[in-house]
Amino acid sequence: MRQQSPSPRRTRRALARRIVPLALVVAAAAIAACRVGDAEERSDGTLRETAADSQPARFAIDASTRFPISRYIYGINGYGAPHDSSAPEWPSGVTLSRFGGNRLTAYNWENNASNAGRDWNYQNDDYLGGGTTPGEAVRVRVDGAAARGAGTIVTVPMIGYVARDMDETSVGTDPTTLHARLAARFVRSLPSKRGTLALAPDVDDSAVYQDEFVYWLTHRAPRVARSDTTPLFFALDNEPDVWGATHEEIMPKVGGKMATLTYDEFIDRTISYARAVKAVAPDALVFGPGTATWTGATTFARYPTPDPKYGRQDFLDVYLDRMRDAERAGGRRLLDVLDLHWYPEIQVDGSKIDDDMATQTPAMVQARLQAPRSLWDSTYDEKSWVSGVRGGPIRLLPLLREKIAAHYPGTKIAISEYFYGRGGDISGGIAQADVLGIFGREGVFAATLWPTANTAAVPYGGNADRAYRYIVGAFRMYRDYDGRGGGFGGVGLAAHTSTPRTTSVYASTDDGDASRVVLVAINKLARPRPAVIEVAGVSGWRTMEVYTLTADAPGPQRAAVVPLDGGSAVPYTMPPLSVSTLVLRR
Repeated sequence: MRQQSPSPRRTRRALARRIVPLALVVAAAAIAACRVGDAEERSDGTLRETAADSQPARFAIDASTRFPISRYIYGINGYGAPHDSSAPEWPSGVTLSRFGGNRLTAYNWENNASNAGRDWNYQNDDYLGGGTTPGEAVRVRVDGAAARGAGTIVTVPMIGYVARDMDETSVGTDPTTLHARLAARFVRSLPSKRGTLALAPDVDDSAVYQDEFVYWLTHRAPRVARSDTTPLFFALDNEPDVWGATHEEIMPKVGGKMATLTYDEFIDRTISYARAVKAVAPDALVFGPGTATWTGATTFARYPTPDPKYGRQDFLDVYLDRMRDAERAGGRRLLDVLDLHWYPEIQVDGSKIDDDMATQTPAMVQARLQAPRSLWDSTYDEKSWVSGVRGGPIRLLPLLREKIAAHYPGTKIAISEYFYGRGGDISGGIAQADVLGIFGREGVFAATLWPTANTAAVPYGGNADRAYRYIVGAFRMYRDYDGRGGGFGGVGLAAHTSTPRTTSVYASTDDGDASRVVLVAINKLARPRPAVIEVAGVSGWRTMEVYTLTADAPGPQRAAVVPLDGGSAVPYTMPPLSVSTLVLRR
């Protein structure tokens, strides 16, 4: 009987925390200890309301300032996979799936074998399904996502070897037997094949070619490959900064320490595989590098050892520079989307905010509600080891935009893994709704939640639907608030709240139709919160449809249709700890 992996993402996340260098954490803690605490926090970590919080929140919407919102930010990893009891029934309206994770690093598309790495005993097996039909594990997921109206990010392995067999036995990690096990249990994986690419791969040629994989997939699903709504994107492997920890069977320890590549070793490999993908699918978008951690994004997990060529230069800066230079040299863009994984490092009483098993104290809940601000807010210091290294606010998305502007203009941004915890509670739903609004406003091109809830946590009782019900509700507040496909618009409007600590607001309209404005308003306080919505540039509002997500109900509830007097100022009182989708119509 095939063994089933425990939650692979939980294993990887715990691993990622362990590989953050201790010296870096200690240094960050010292920096954080020297910073002045937030005067707006009580000693128990909960928010202290300010004078501004005693007044109605002011939501200022400027209909003259517009920007596109990418449809691909509403994504979930594994959305196209066959349903099983470990996942909830995801809502309609999800726009992007991803076939990724540690399993894909050593995935053999010719026979669907893969290696679990550290997630499960370093064994080769058939965990991904598909039998021995070439690419079937991928086809099922791509077709499943497309049938539900979603595109798919497909991972292209780059580590250099893929699993040969499905024996369900560990291949081992002993450095002294590396060459023997690579020869016996793995097959060479190469970026390009010399000669004619085939739809029926040669399984006896002792090599697997990734350009042939892309060729097969784009010919197997030509309609999907060319679609604007259900496209195929290609990610260049998964979390390469921690290959030496997650895949010791291929990259064993060196001198007892985790093996790492130099910047150039990894980027040279990236260029080779990106060229192979683009040679076969020139219009497909390529994502990379998909790093696991902050140290991966900044030092490619080499800290405290400097890179032999670039020293302590920021890894992403070098990565973008070299990908830009590769385009100039070859006349073709090879990297389209800068992709990172982002898991908050905020801790309360020694537990991270995405640890579902942690006691959900008021301080833990409030930390989760505030955490999305690290994606953008230059005034918010989350006081984690990451902000300690940064010396203050992280402001991740503006930082990435600045790097792109300086090093490789035109590159898009993706966050292909993220999770804020307690998806079965209202705090998890509020954080998820806040994150989706931020992704749209800050110009993220693609984002896919990695569903890593611990279903064993109280009160979920092993039920995945309960463990994710508020995350599902948050997606529906943007994609299906009325149960009939009503959604947030594809054109964003400038929106500002007077109290970003305790409220958030996001605004949208429809391309070519100004008769409808959809707002998502968030109340992070455990009491009703009056607000005044002021829409500049458009007036004549006649009705406001109100849908709410609250602790009382995990899905959108139609609360009211409020008649309006046609003015530009609209009063609204948000329920305690809530997300409200407000539909203004003229």
